[in-house]
Amino acid sequence: MQSLDNARKSGVIIVRSTRIPSGVVPRDKKLDDAHDFIAADSLNPQKAKILLQLALTKYSPKDTNEIQELFYKY
Repeated sequence: MQSLDNARKSGVIIVRSTRIPSGVVPRDKKLDDAHDFIAADSLNPQKAKILLQLALTKYSPKDTNEIQELFYKY
């Protein structure tokens, strides 16, 4: 977890997702808020990567709340 925290502090956005065929990765208030991570909700890693790339064209890596809202919406 320390390496993820260090990456986040240096500006890397961490998105939690799953590779199982179906399911949701819900936002864990304790984990995600404490470490400033994003939950992919119903998106697999491939789709989450594309949405994150699109989000970064509009938002700063510091705007994780706005980016998280995009993951809930799409």
